[in-house]
Amino acid sequence: MTPRMGGLIGISLMILGVIGTMAWLMVSFGRLDDDVARYPRVEALSKEAVRLQARRYTLYLVGEGSVENTHPLKIVMTHRRSGRRVSAKPYEGSFAHEGDEVMAAQATVTPAEAGVYDVVTDGHDDLALFQLAFGDKLDGRGLRILLIAGIIVVVPGIAGLALMLASGAWRRREHRPQGWS
Repeated sequence: MTPRMGGLIGISLMILGVIGTMAWLMVSFGRLDDDVARYPRVEALSKEAVRLQARRYTLYLVGEGSVENTHPLKIVMTHRRSGRRVSAKPYEGSFAHEGDEVMAAQATVTPAEAGVYDVVTDGHDDLALFQLAFGDKLDGRGLRILLIAGIIVVVPGIAGLALMLASGAWRRREHRPQGWS
C-alpha cells in the first residue's frame, strides 16, 4: 500500500467515526425524547388517575423552570381498587433532562400491583405550571449513549491513525531537485 493510499484510507476511517458518532447521538437522543413523551402524566397540582404497572417509577417534574424549582411537591398515591397507599420517596441525588422537554427528578415510587392509581399532589402555587411524569430512571441511559458514542469515534480513529502510521503517510519525504546527489 502506498503512503498516499494509507493516508486517504486512514483519514476516511477517522471521518467515518465522527459521522457515525453524530448519527448515533441524534438517533439515540431522539429515541430518548420519544420515550419521555410517552410517559404517563398528571398535572402537578391536581387529583388525577394514572394507570401504572407493578415496577419502580421515577417521578419527574416537567416544564420550563422545573430544574430550578425549589418548592417541594407532596404526592399521595392510592390504588383505586384496593385502597392501598403507595409512598413516594424523595429522589436520591439530582437528575435533570433537557431534550424536547425540560424535566427534573423529584421522587421514586414502586406500586405493589398494577392498576389505576389516584394521584393527589399538593404544594406551592408555582407548581401549577408543571406536570408530573411517571417514567424510567434516565441517568444511566444517557451515560450509556455517551459511552457508546465515545467508542464509535475512538475505534475508527485509532484504526485510521494506525493505518496512516503503518503505511508511512506521516513520513516526511525530502524532495531534491534533479541533478543533486
